Amino acid sequence: MEQQYQLSPFTRISLYPDAKALQVECEGFVSSATYRNLMLRGLELIKAYGINYVVYNKKILAPLTPDDHDWLAEEMLPQLFTTSLQKVAIIEAQGGLDHLTLRNMVYAPYLSLSFEVQYFDEVSVALEWFKQEEASTINVTTEMPVEKSSG
Repeated sequence: MEQQYQLSPFTRISLYPDAKALQVECEGFVSSATYRNLMLRGLELIKAYGINYVVYNKKILAPLTPDDHDWLAEEMLPQLFTTSLQKVAIIEAQGGLDHLTLRNMVYAPYLSLSFEVQYFDEVSVALEWFKQEEASTINVTTEMPVEKSSG
């Protein structure tokens, strides 16, 4: 059963406890405080529900500020390393410049992550990647709605 958390008009978290999955979405420009609150709430839910899979949908999010990149790398990621997280799917527009920035500024300082990270342009493809886990894993495609492709 899905649980929704609308943290602002432009941010939302969808929790799927049975699938051990979480989807975080941002739209347009959001302030640093709003972005950080969204990410911290997601972290709380990951810890509380033993979440294994996260879809971070930033397809229509404006690029993050350098300060937010630093915060993500220095404050948020180390906390995520201590969770049950196994896979993070980042959804973004094809050719998004923020993809390179996120990879170079946030993940580059870490030689290895405690979870896998992949970039996708559609949620449905990310869900297929999640399904590649062991056969005993709950079928996340039946638990999470698939984003309709607009073109």
